[in-house]
Amino acid sequence: MQMEVLRDLVDRGAGSLLLLLPQNFSDIHGELAQQWRELERSILSQKIPIPVYLSLEEETLGVIHDSLASSAAREKHSTVTASLWHILTGYGYQMISEDQKEAEVVKDSHVVTLVGKLAGGLGVQQRLPTVMVVAHYDAFGAAPSLSSGVDSNASGVAALLGLARLFSRLYRDVKQKPRSNLLFVLSGGGKLNYFGTKSLLEEDNDDLDSLIHSSDYIICLDSLAATAASQSCDQSHDESHDQSHDPPHSLTVHVSKPPKEGSKAAVMLDLLNRVHTCLLILSQS
Repeated sequence: MQMEVLRDLVDRGAGSLLLLLPQNFSDIHGELAQQWRELERSILSQKIPIPVYLSLEEETLGVIHDSLASSAAREKHSTVTASLWHILTGYGYQMISEDQKEAEVVKDSHVVTLVGKLAGGLGVQQRLPTVMVVAHYDAFGAAPSLSSGVDSNASGVAALLGLARLFSRLYRDVKQKPRSNLLFVLSGGGKLNYFGTKSLLEEDNDDLDSLIHSSDYIICLDSLAATAASQSCDQSHDESHDQSHDPPHSLTVHVSKPPKEGSKAAVMLDLLNRVHTCLLILSQS
């Protein structure tokens, strides 16, 4: 269904809309997947005067859908309302919402943000350089309880926790402890303009403020699990890059701006390119 069809249903007098979602979204590919993404984006960004309900496909709803479609194909009525009334009275179907309360705006929202720190050695930690590794831990969709976040961003959370575990071993040894702080941040509200990260930056915490605002490098881990096959169906929220052209099992790096030669960002990217080259050589040997 396209947004134009939805608007036409509203203009014809539809009182509500029920969207049946497939049990397994991985089976949706190509043009159909793109239509789903565009419809969800439209529902979230535009004001719709009728309630929109979303539910996973299941046997009972499937039977009702088939009966309604069959009846609509046989009967011709002047309006959608008349056609719907005929179907309801003829077949005995009635859809009732359990919650009849009017929707209310959430004014006092609270998002939990988890912060872990590995303090560097050989110096006062507030004076040492800091590297932040950030990932958002929640998923979001037109129907939040039905949203899927295996790629975005359970993959980023798994990577962050793995890095924290590995580096914690390194930081235990005083002789090997790097001369830099590591700050790991798991934030909520990632799909709501990174609300959790914004709240963390606005918090009054002297210890964290000095580390965050003096960070030399910030790495955001997001959508790391997609392969070339799934990337075309589950794109990252950053649509400036078409991941569908990436090779299988690839990782894509986005930078806020082109790094200057010799800068820490340039050194980081150079190291990543070297690792990538070594992995390619190993995979082909």
